[in-house]
Amino acid sequence: MKNMQIKINRCSDRYFIWDAEQVKFVRTTWKIIGDLVGCSSVKQNTHHGLPLTLSKIEVKFILTHYPDNSKLVETSPSIASKDFNHTQAHDELNEQRKRELEAQTYIRLSVKEADLDAKADKIMRGMRVKRKRKIDVCESEDTYGDDWSANSPRFKDFKKKTLDKARAGMTMTNLFVKLPLQSAHGGTEQWLGVDDVLLSPLEQLQYRVFCDLNLQRGMFVTPGCKFGGHFLAYHGDPGLYHSSYVVYCKRYGEEMDSHMRAACGRTATMTKKKFVICSLAEDDKLVYKALKRIYF
Repeated sequence: MKNMQIKINRCSDRYFIWDAEQVKFVRTTWKIIGDLVGCSSVKQNTHHGLPLTLSKIEVKFILTHYPDNSKLVETSPSIASKDFNHTQAHDELNEQRKRELEAQTYIRLSVKEADLDAKADKIMRGMRVKRKRKIDVCESEDTYGDDWSANSPRFKDFKKKTLDKARAGMTMTNLFVKLPLQSAHGGTEQWLGVDDVLLSPLEQLQYRVFCDLNLQRGMFVTPGCKFGGHFLAYHGDPGLYHSSYVVYCKRYGEEMDSHMRAACGRTATMTKKKFVICSLAEDDKLVYKALKRIYF
C-alpha cells in the first residue's frame, strides 16, 4: 500500500483522481480529503461519488512531498478509429463501475463501523433507557439478558443489522462513474511536473500553511470558505470529527476590516471553533494568532 502510484488527471485547470483505491489511500495515508463531485444517484444528493477533485494546493503538496508515488498527467482524447471495439469499451466501463461500487461501499461501511464503535457506550445507554420505557414487552422476551456493555451480543447484533441496512442501501445506489478510455484506446497523455502547478502569492502562503498543518501538526485540512476562512483544520478524519479551527491566511502586518473581524469571530464562536489568523513573518516563519470574542 505504501508504494501505490497516485495518478492525477488535469482537465481545464481542474485536478481529478478517478480510482477509488487511490482516493482511499490519499485520505488515510496523506490526510488529503479533496471533494467528491461525481453523481451517486439521481434520487439523492447526500453521498457523492467519483471523481475526487483536488485543489491546486493539494496537488502541489502531493507532487512535492510524494514525488515517487504520484504523477500528474493531462490527457488529450483522440477520435476513435474504424476498428475501435465499442463492445469491449462498454464491457470495460461496466467492470470499472462494478469495482468502483465495491470499493466505495467498503470505504463507507468502514467509516460507518468505526463511528458505531466510537459511540458504542452512548448507543447502549440509549437502548437501555428505551428498553426500560417499553412496558408492553415482557422480560422473558429479552434474549440478551442484562448485559449492556459495548462488547455484548446485544451491541454486536445491533451493529450487524445497522451495517447490513447501510450495505443494502448502498447496493441500490446507481453510481455513474466516468471511465477515461482515451489512454487505453489511442489517446495521448502528457506528463506534467510540480512546476506546472502555478500558485499566486496568496496561494503560496496558503500552501505553506497547508504543509505546516498537515505535516508538522498532523491535522486534516479542507476548504473553509463556508465559515469565512481559507481552511478548516480537523484533529481527525472529517468523516468522524468536527473541525476545530477556521484558518485565515493574510500578509504579515495587513489589517483586517473590523466588520470582517467581527463577522468571522462570531461565526467561529457560534459553530464552536477557533478563528486563527496565519501570516508569514519577516524571518520566514509562520505566525498563528487566535481571534477571541470578548463578551461585555
